[in-house]
Amino acid sequence: MQNKKMHIFVPYISAFGGVEKLVLSVIEQLRVQGSECRLICFGDSLDLRASSAHPFDVHVLPARRSFLTEALALRQYLRSAEGAVRGKLLAFDLKSAAYLALCRATGYVLHVDDPPSLLPTDITKYAWSGPREKVSPASATTVSLGLRMRGEVVHRLISCGVRRANTVVVTTESSAREVNCLYAISSTVVHLGIKLPKRLVGAEPRPKCPFILLSVGRLEPNKRVEWILEALSVLEQRIVPLSREVDWHLEIVGDGGEMNNLKARCQQLGLGNRVVFHGFVPDEQLDGVYERANLLVMPAIQGFGIPVMEALAKEIPVVLNRDSRVSELLAGSRWVEIVDDGPGGLAEGIRKMSCICARENFDLGPPPCIKSDAQWFEEIADLCGWRHEADSL
Repeated sequence: MQNKKMHIFVPYISAFGGVEKLVLSVIEQLRVQGSECRLICFGDSLDLRASSAHPFDVHVLPARRSFLTEALALRQYLRSAEGAVRGKLLAFDLKSAAYLALCRATGYVLHVDDPPSLLPTDITKYAWSGPREKVSPASATTVSLGLRMRGEVVHRLISCGVRRANTVVVTTESSAREVNCLYAISSTVVHLGIKLPKRLVGAEPRPKCPFILLSVGRLEPNKRVEWILEALSVLEQRIVPLSREVDWHLEIVGDGGEMNNLKARCQQLGLGNRVVFHGFVPDEQLDGVYERANLLVMPAIQGFGIPVMEALAKEIPVVLNRDSRVSELLAGSRWVEIVDDGPGGLAEGIRKMSCICARENFDLGPPPCIKSDAQWFEEIADLCGWRHEADSL
């Protein structure tokens, strides 16, 4: 029993995003409790251990890049690890479900960050029995038979893997409705938590000049960072430019495939002297970026939106698109301006909140209550049976 470890499965770790943050959060909370865990994957090109303050065990399964070969390697590992796993295996995202289905695994906890409608590269939308409403009539006629067959196979595997799970965890009610309908299951909603900041009594207020707008997240199309640039361009072309009302500067934190395109677009729009691209910023340095920010802008389409909660916990107001599903928790808060439209709607939200937050001694009332990462972990640990196993040692 002493050698048992909690096990986490993530197929591939290639970029630092929401799943990677959650994995590190689990590892940190387990260390606090004196427990060990093992991360199972097929590849870790990011070297996730380098981003952790605590050493942990990463087991890269030996398999060439082939779905069947990888699934076989996972099956062999799970069989060999029987009796050495504490509680239930925690697997992240729908791709894990496909692998676990092929392994004929059962009894695991599946954490779904993004349902199919939020996955731009998801091929199950082409499946005959998949979420076909995501395919426009025009594009449906150009989809090859081979792609439809691949989509059908993947959809059936994911469906099987979802149903074999002991518990399926989603992060919002809207994601629960989608997953429950698509796979005919009943999922469990567990809202994400963050590492809450240590509040400093009597801390100095943030400077208003320059007025710092902040974007935090991977630079990928679904994050819609280009919308922020276009919205600011619209505001600068008005009779009274936004920069005449508030001396704004935009700081963009994050890396990804859209970096070069966004830099080029920034120059095209004439915003180069007001925008800074920081690239990837480690968590220990990110606090300093938040410290000087006046307003977070988040137009992304995503399953939750951890940066939104991080900003609010540090009492930074937010402009948020309704397509970010964390918006369902924040409706009605004066700290959050929720917009529905594209760059035009975002521009109105930025101007409204910038002018409010630039005032001296502005008062938005009490900020929303934010869940801690420890509270999130306690719910996950209960579902995985980890605390029960630890208590029995």
